[in-house]
Amino acid sequence: MMRQALHIFCKDIRRLRYDILVTLILAATFAWSTGQRTPVFDWQTDRLNRVAELLSLLLPLAWSYLVARAIYGEPLPGDCQFWVTKPYRWKSLLGAKVLFIVVFVILPLLLSDCAILALQGFYPLDHLAGIAWHPLVFVAVFLLPVAALACITVSIAQMVLAVLAVIAVLSVLLRLGITPSTPWFGSPEWVRVSLAFLVLLLGGLTIMVLQYHARRTGISRILASATLGLAMIVLGFLPLRVEFAMQSRLFKSRVDTSSISIQLQPVRRLSPGPPQQSGNGVLVALPIDFSGVPLGMLAVVDGIAAELELPDGKLSKPLLMQGNVTVTVDGKRRYPVSVERNLYAQVKNTPLRMHLLVLLTLYGNPRTERMPIKGNFHRVPGVGVCAAEALENRTRVGCSVPFRPPGRTKAQSENTIPVDSWAPYPLSPYPADFGISPMDHTEWSLPYQAGGRDIIFTTMQTLAHIRREIDIPNVQLADFAN
Repeated sequence: MMRQALHIFCKDIRRLRYDILVTLILAATFAWSTGQRTPVFDWQTDRLNRVAELLSLLLPLAWSYLVARAIYGEPLPGDCQFWVTKPYRWKSLLGAKVLFIVVFVILPLLLSDCAILALQGFYPLDHLAGIAWHPLVFVAVFLLPVAALACITVSIAQMVLAVLAVIAVLSVLLRLGITPSTPWFGSPEWVRVSLAFLVLLLGGLTIMVLQYHARRTGISRILASATLGLAMIVLGFLPLRVEFAMQSRLFKSRVDTSSISIQLQPVRRLSPGPPQQSGNGVLVALPIDFSGVPLGMLAVVDGIAAELELPDGKLSKPLLMQGNVTVTVDGKRRYPVSVERNLYAQVKNTPLRMHLLVLLTLYGNPRTERMPIKGNFHRVPGVGVCAAEALENRTRVGCSVPFRPPGRTKAQSENTIPVDSWAPYPLSPYPADFGISPMDHTEWSLPYQAGGRDIIFTTMQTLAHIRREIDIPNVQLADFAN
């Protein structure tokens, strides 16, 4: 079996030698250009950065094309294939295709990661977990669905038509208003994304084995449709309570959080005027406060869902927090949620009971590092390779870190207020996030401080994910809208 698999593998190399050469050149160019990227972009490095960004889009497409061409060398749908009469053992044929992906996709991606890390000034041996995880996730999430789709189609054109058909169906569903009842929400969203990709992974592997073993194209296409539908259901409709429960089991709390509670603070009614709009809703800013947070720790709201008990006794649809945006009114932080316009107009001055669900992440173990503003690049322990650029009225700070940010990081100039990183905080436990590049880039735009010499970084680690629920009587939405 091994001998036959190697024979098929060598045949694919001869047949696709020019395609392989092009993808290897793209991978080498991508590794070099990404390795030269700087933490702070300027006009001198802008062209190189644009090349790296373009290749980060082209290289996955090139690898997808290469994998599809390799599979189409022995098409599976139909019953007139030459390799059936050869005959090829199905295990040899499948093994040859897997070996092709390992040699010409996984191995180049591994070498690319190592080269980029070395060019960026990092030691690859210090990041073995990320180097091992990164290509496996890329292949499982991106290339495996492509390979499974190639197993149930006969050409690149048919594959493209299948993808366009899926996009068309999704567009029609959105046009008809069939949208998820539970949109992506706060810190546990990595759980639903992981489950959706796990469904795609298992479905893709099943389709490939079924096709190579029995060539049951009709059943495989039905299975592909069911897999895609199930992944969409998991991604859009997984109950939030289930999601948070899974996160709590997978991420063990490092501290006792029983003392932490939430309250809706009483505030004076905002000044009259038209309320702020957001899409089809009205923004209602809830003044939520925390108590019992241990000293030296920080509680951050990841998501809010509020339900209103309407005058007829029914519950409203969940009012969800609008991203991570907060506003400050009278010195109190408020968290905007969106209320449907018609509902707001009907009940804005009616006292209602509100059930409030708040997801919190507790950060602690702060670590502070300083970096001189002057100079090209500085290695900041626990943050990455960083640089600062003084502009007319602000200071731009950028950092590059292998695979994922080390924690919740703030940056500030001397004697100025800290500014949170705009990049997503690492919420999943994985050693690397999905993507083609092993480098994660973070930027801060800080107020300019005359005479300031250093940038101060404070990094805090995730200690616990917390869920708190309270019932609040006599809430009037008009009190919190402006």
